[in-house]
Amino acid sequence: MGDFGLTVNFVLAALGTLALLALVGSIYQRAGLLSDARRFPPLGRLIDIGGARLHVYTTGEGSPPVVFEAGIAATSLSWQLVQPETAKFTQTASYDRAGLGWSGAGLQPRTIWNVADELRILLDRAQIPKPRIVVAHSYGALVAIAYAARHPSEIAGMVLVDPVATCEWGEPSASHLKTLRRGILLSRRGALLARFGVVRLALSLLSSGSQRMPKMIARAAADAAPPSRINLWAKSGSCRANYGPSSKLTGAIRGALKVWLAT
Repeated sequence: MGDFGLTVNFVLAALGTLALLALVGSIYQRAGLLSDARRFPPLGRLIDIGGARLHVYTTGEGSPPVVFEAGIAATSLSWQLVQPETAKFTQTASYDRAGLGWSGAGLQPRTIWNVADELRILLDRAQIPKPRIVVAHSYGALVAIAYAARHPSEIAGMVLVDPVATCEWGEPSASHLKTLRRGILLSRRGALLARFGVVRLALSLLSSGSQRMPKMIARAAADAAPPSRINLWAKSGSCRANYGPSSKLTGAIRGALKVWLAT
């Protein structure tokens, strides 16, 4: 009984410690979220699209408007260098998909069609006129293509930056499917750790300590990455071009705008 009692006490102590750490982590995360909300208010507006509130940031004047669609897990902040330049010659709008950035969680399954429908509802309620030029990066190209497929009359043009191929997601290969499943697993683990403040604590320690190694890794990844390419598609079908570095993105947007105005 003595050994059994010690084992039970050890297990209870371990469970109690884990519960205490979980409670402290949850409080730490909640306090951090409240602090973030005060320090980083939304750049734009929160608009109810029917159960979910999405964040949209609009600036500039002109027609047709340019709508920015970020890559996977990215937000409207991805366009903070491009959007101001584009806003010099037309109206622009960037937004956060449900569950990202300043937007609330979505109520519908995260299918590409639901995401495209949410974008359309958001733009309508934000009073962004039609037709629209959609500028999309990576995964965001799937959203843009789905939107254009369902509502072609509402699209003046599309600028796709490093777009993913539809076949990669619609009919993924075995290796790609394995990568996607691993990404989903890691995302779920990350979400769980974030809920208990672990991710926030790790980032805080990283930012307050030596950053030499993280910078080396980031620099190596950036150097190894292939140069960005931009594909331009316009409503008339007569304007198709490949651009080199993504620094020419504003020029590609101007190109799509000129094609639409000429039709």
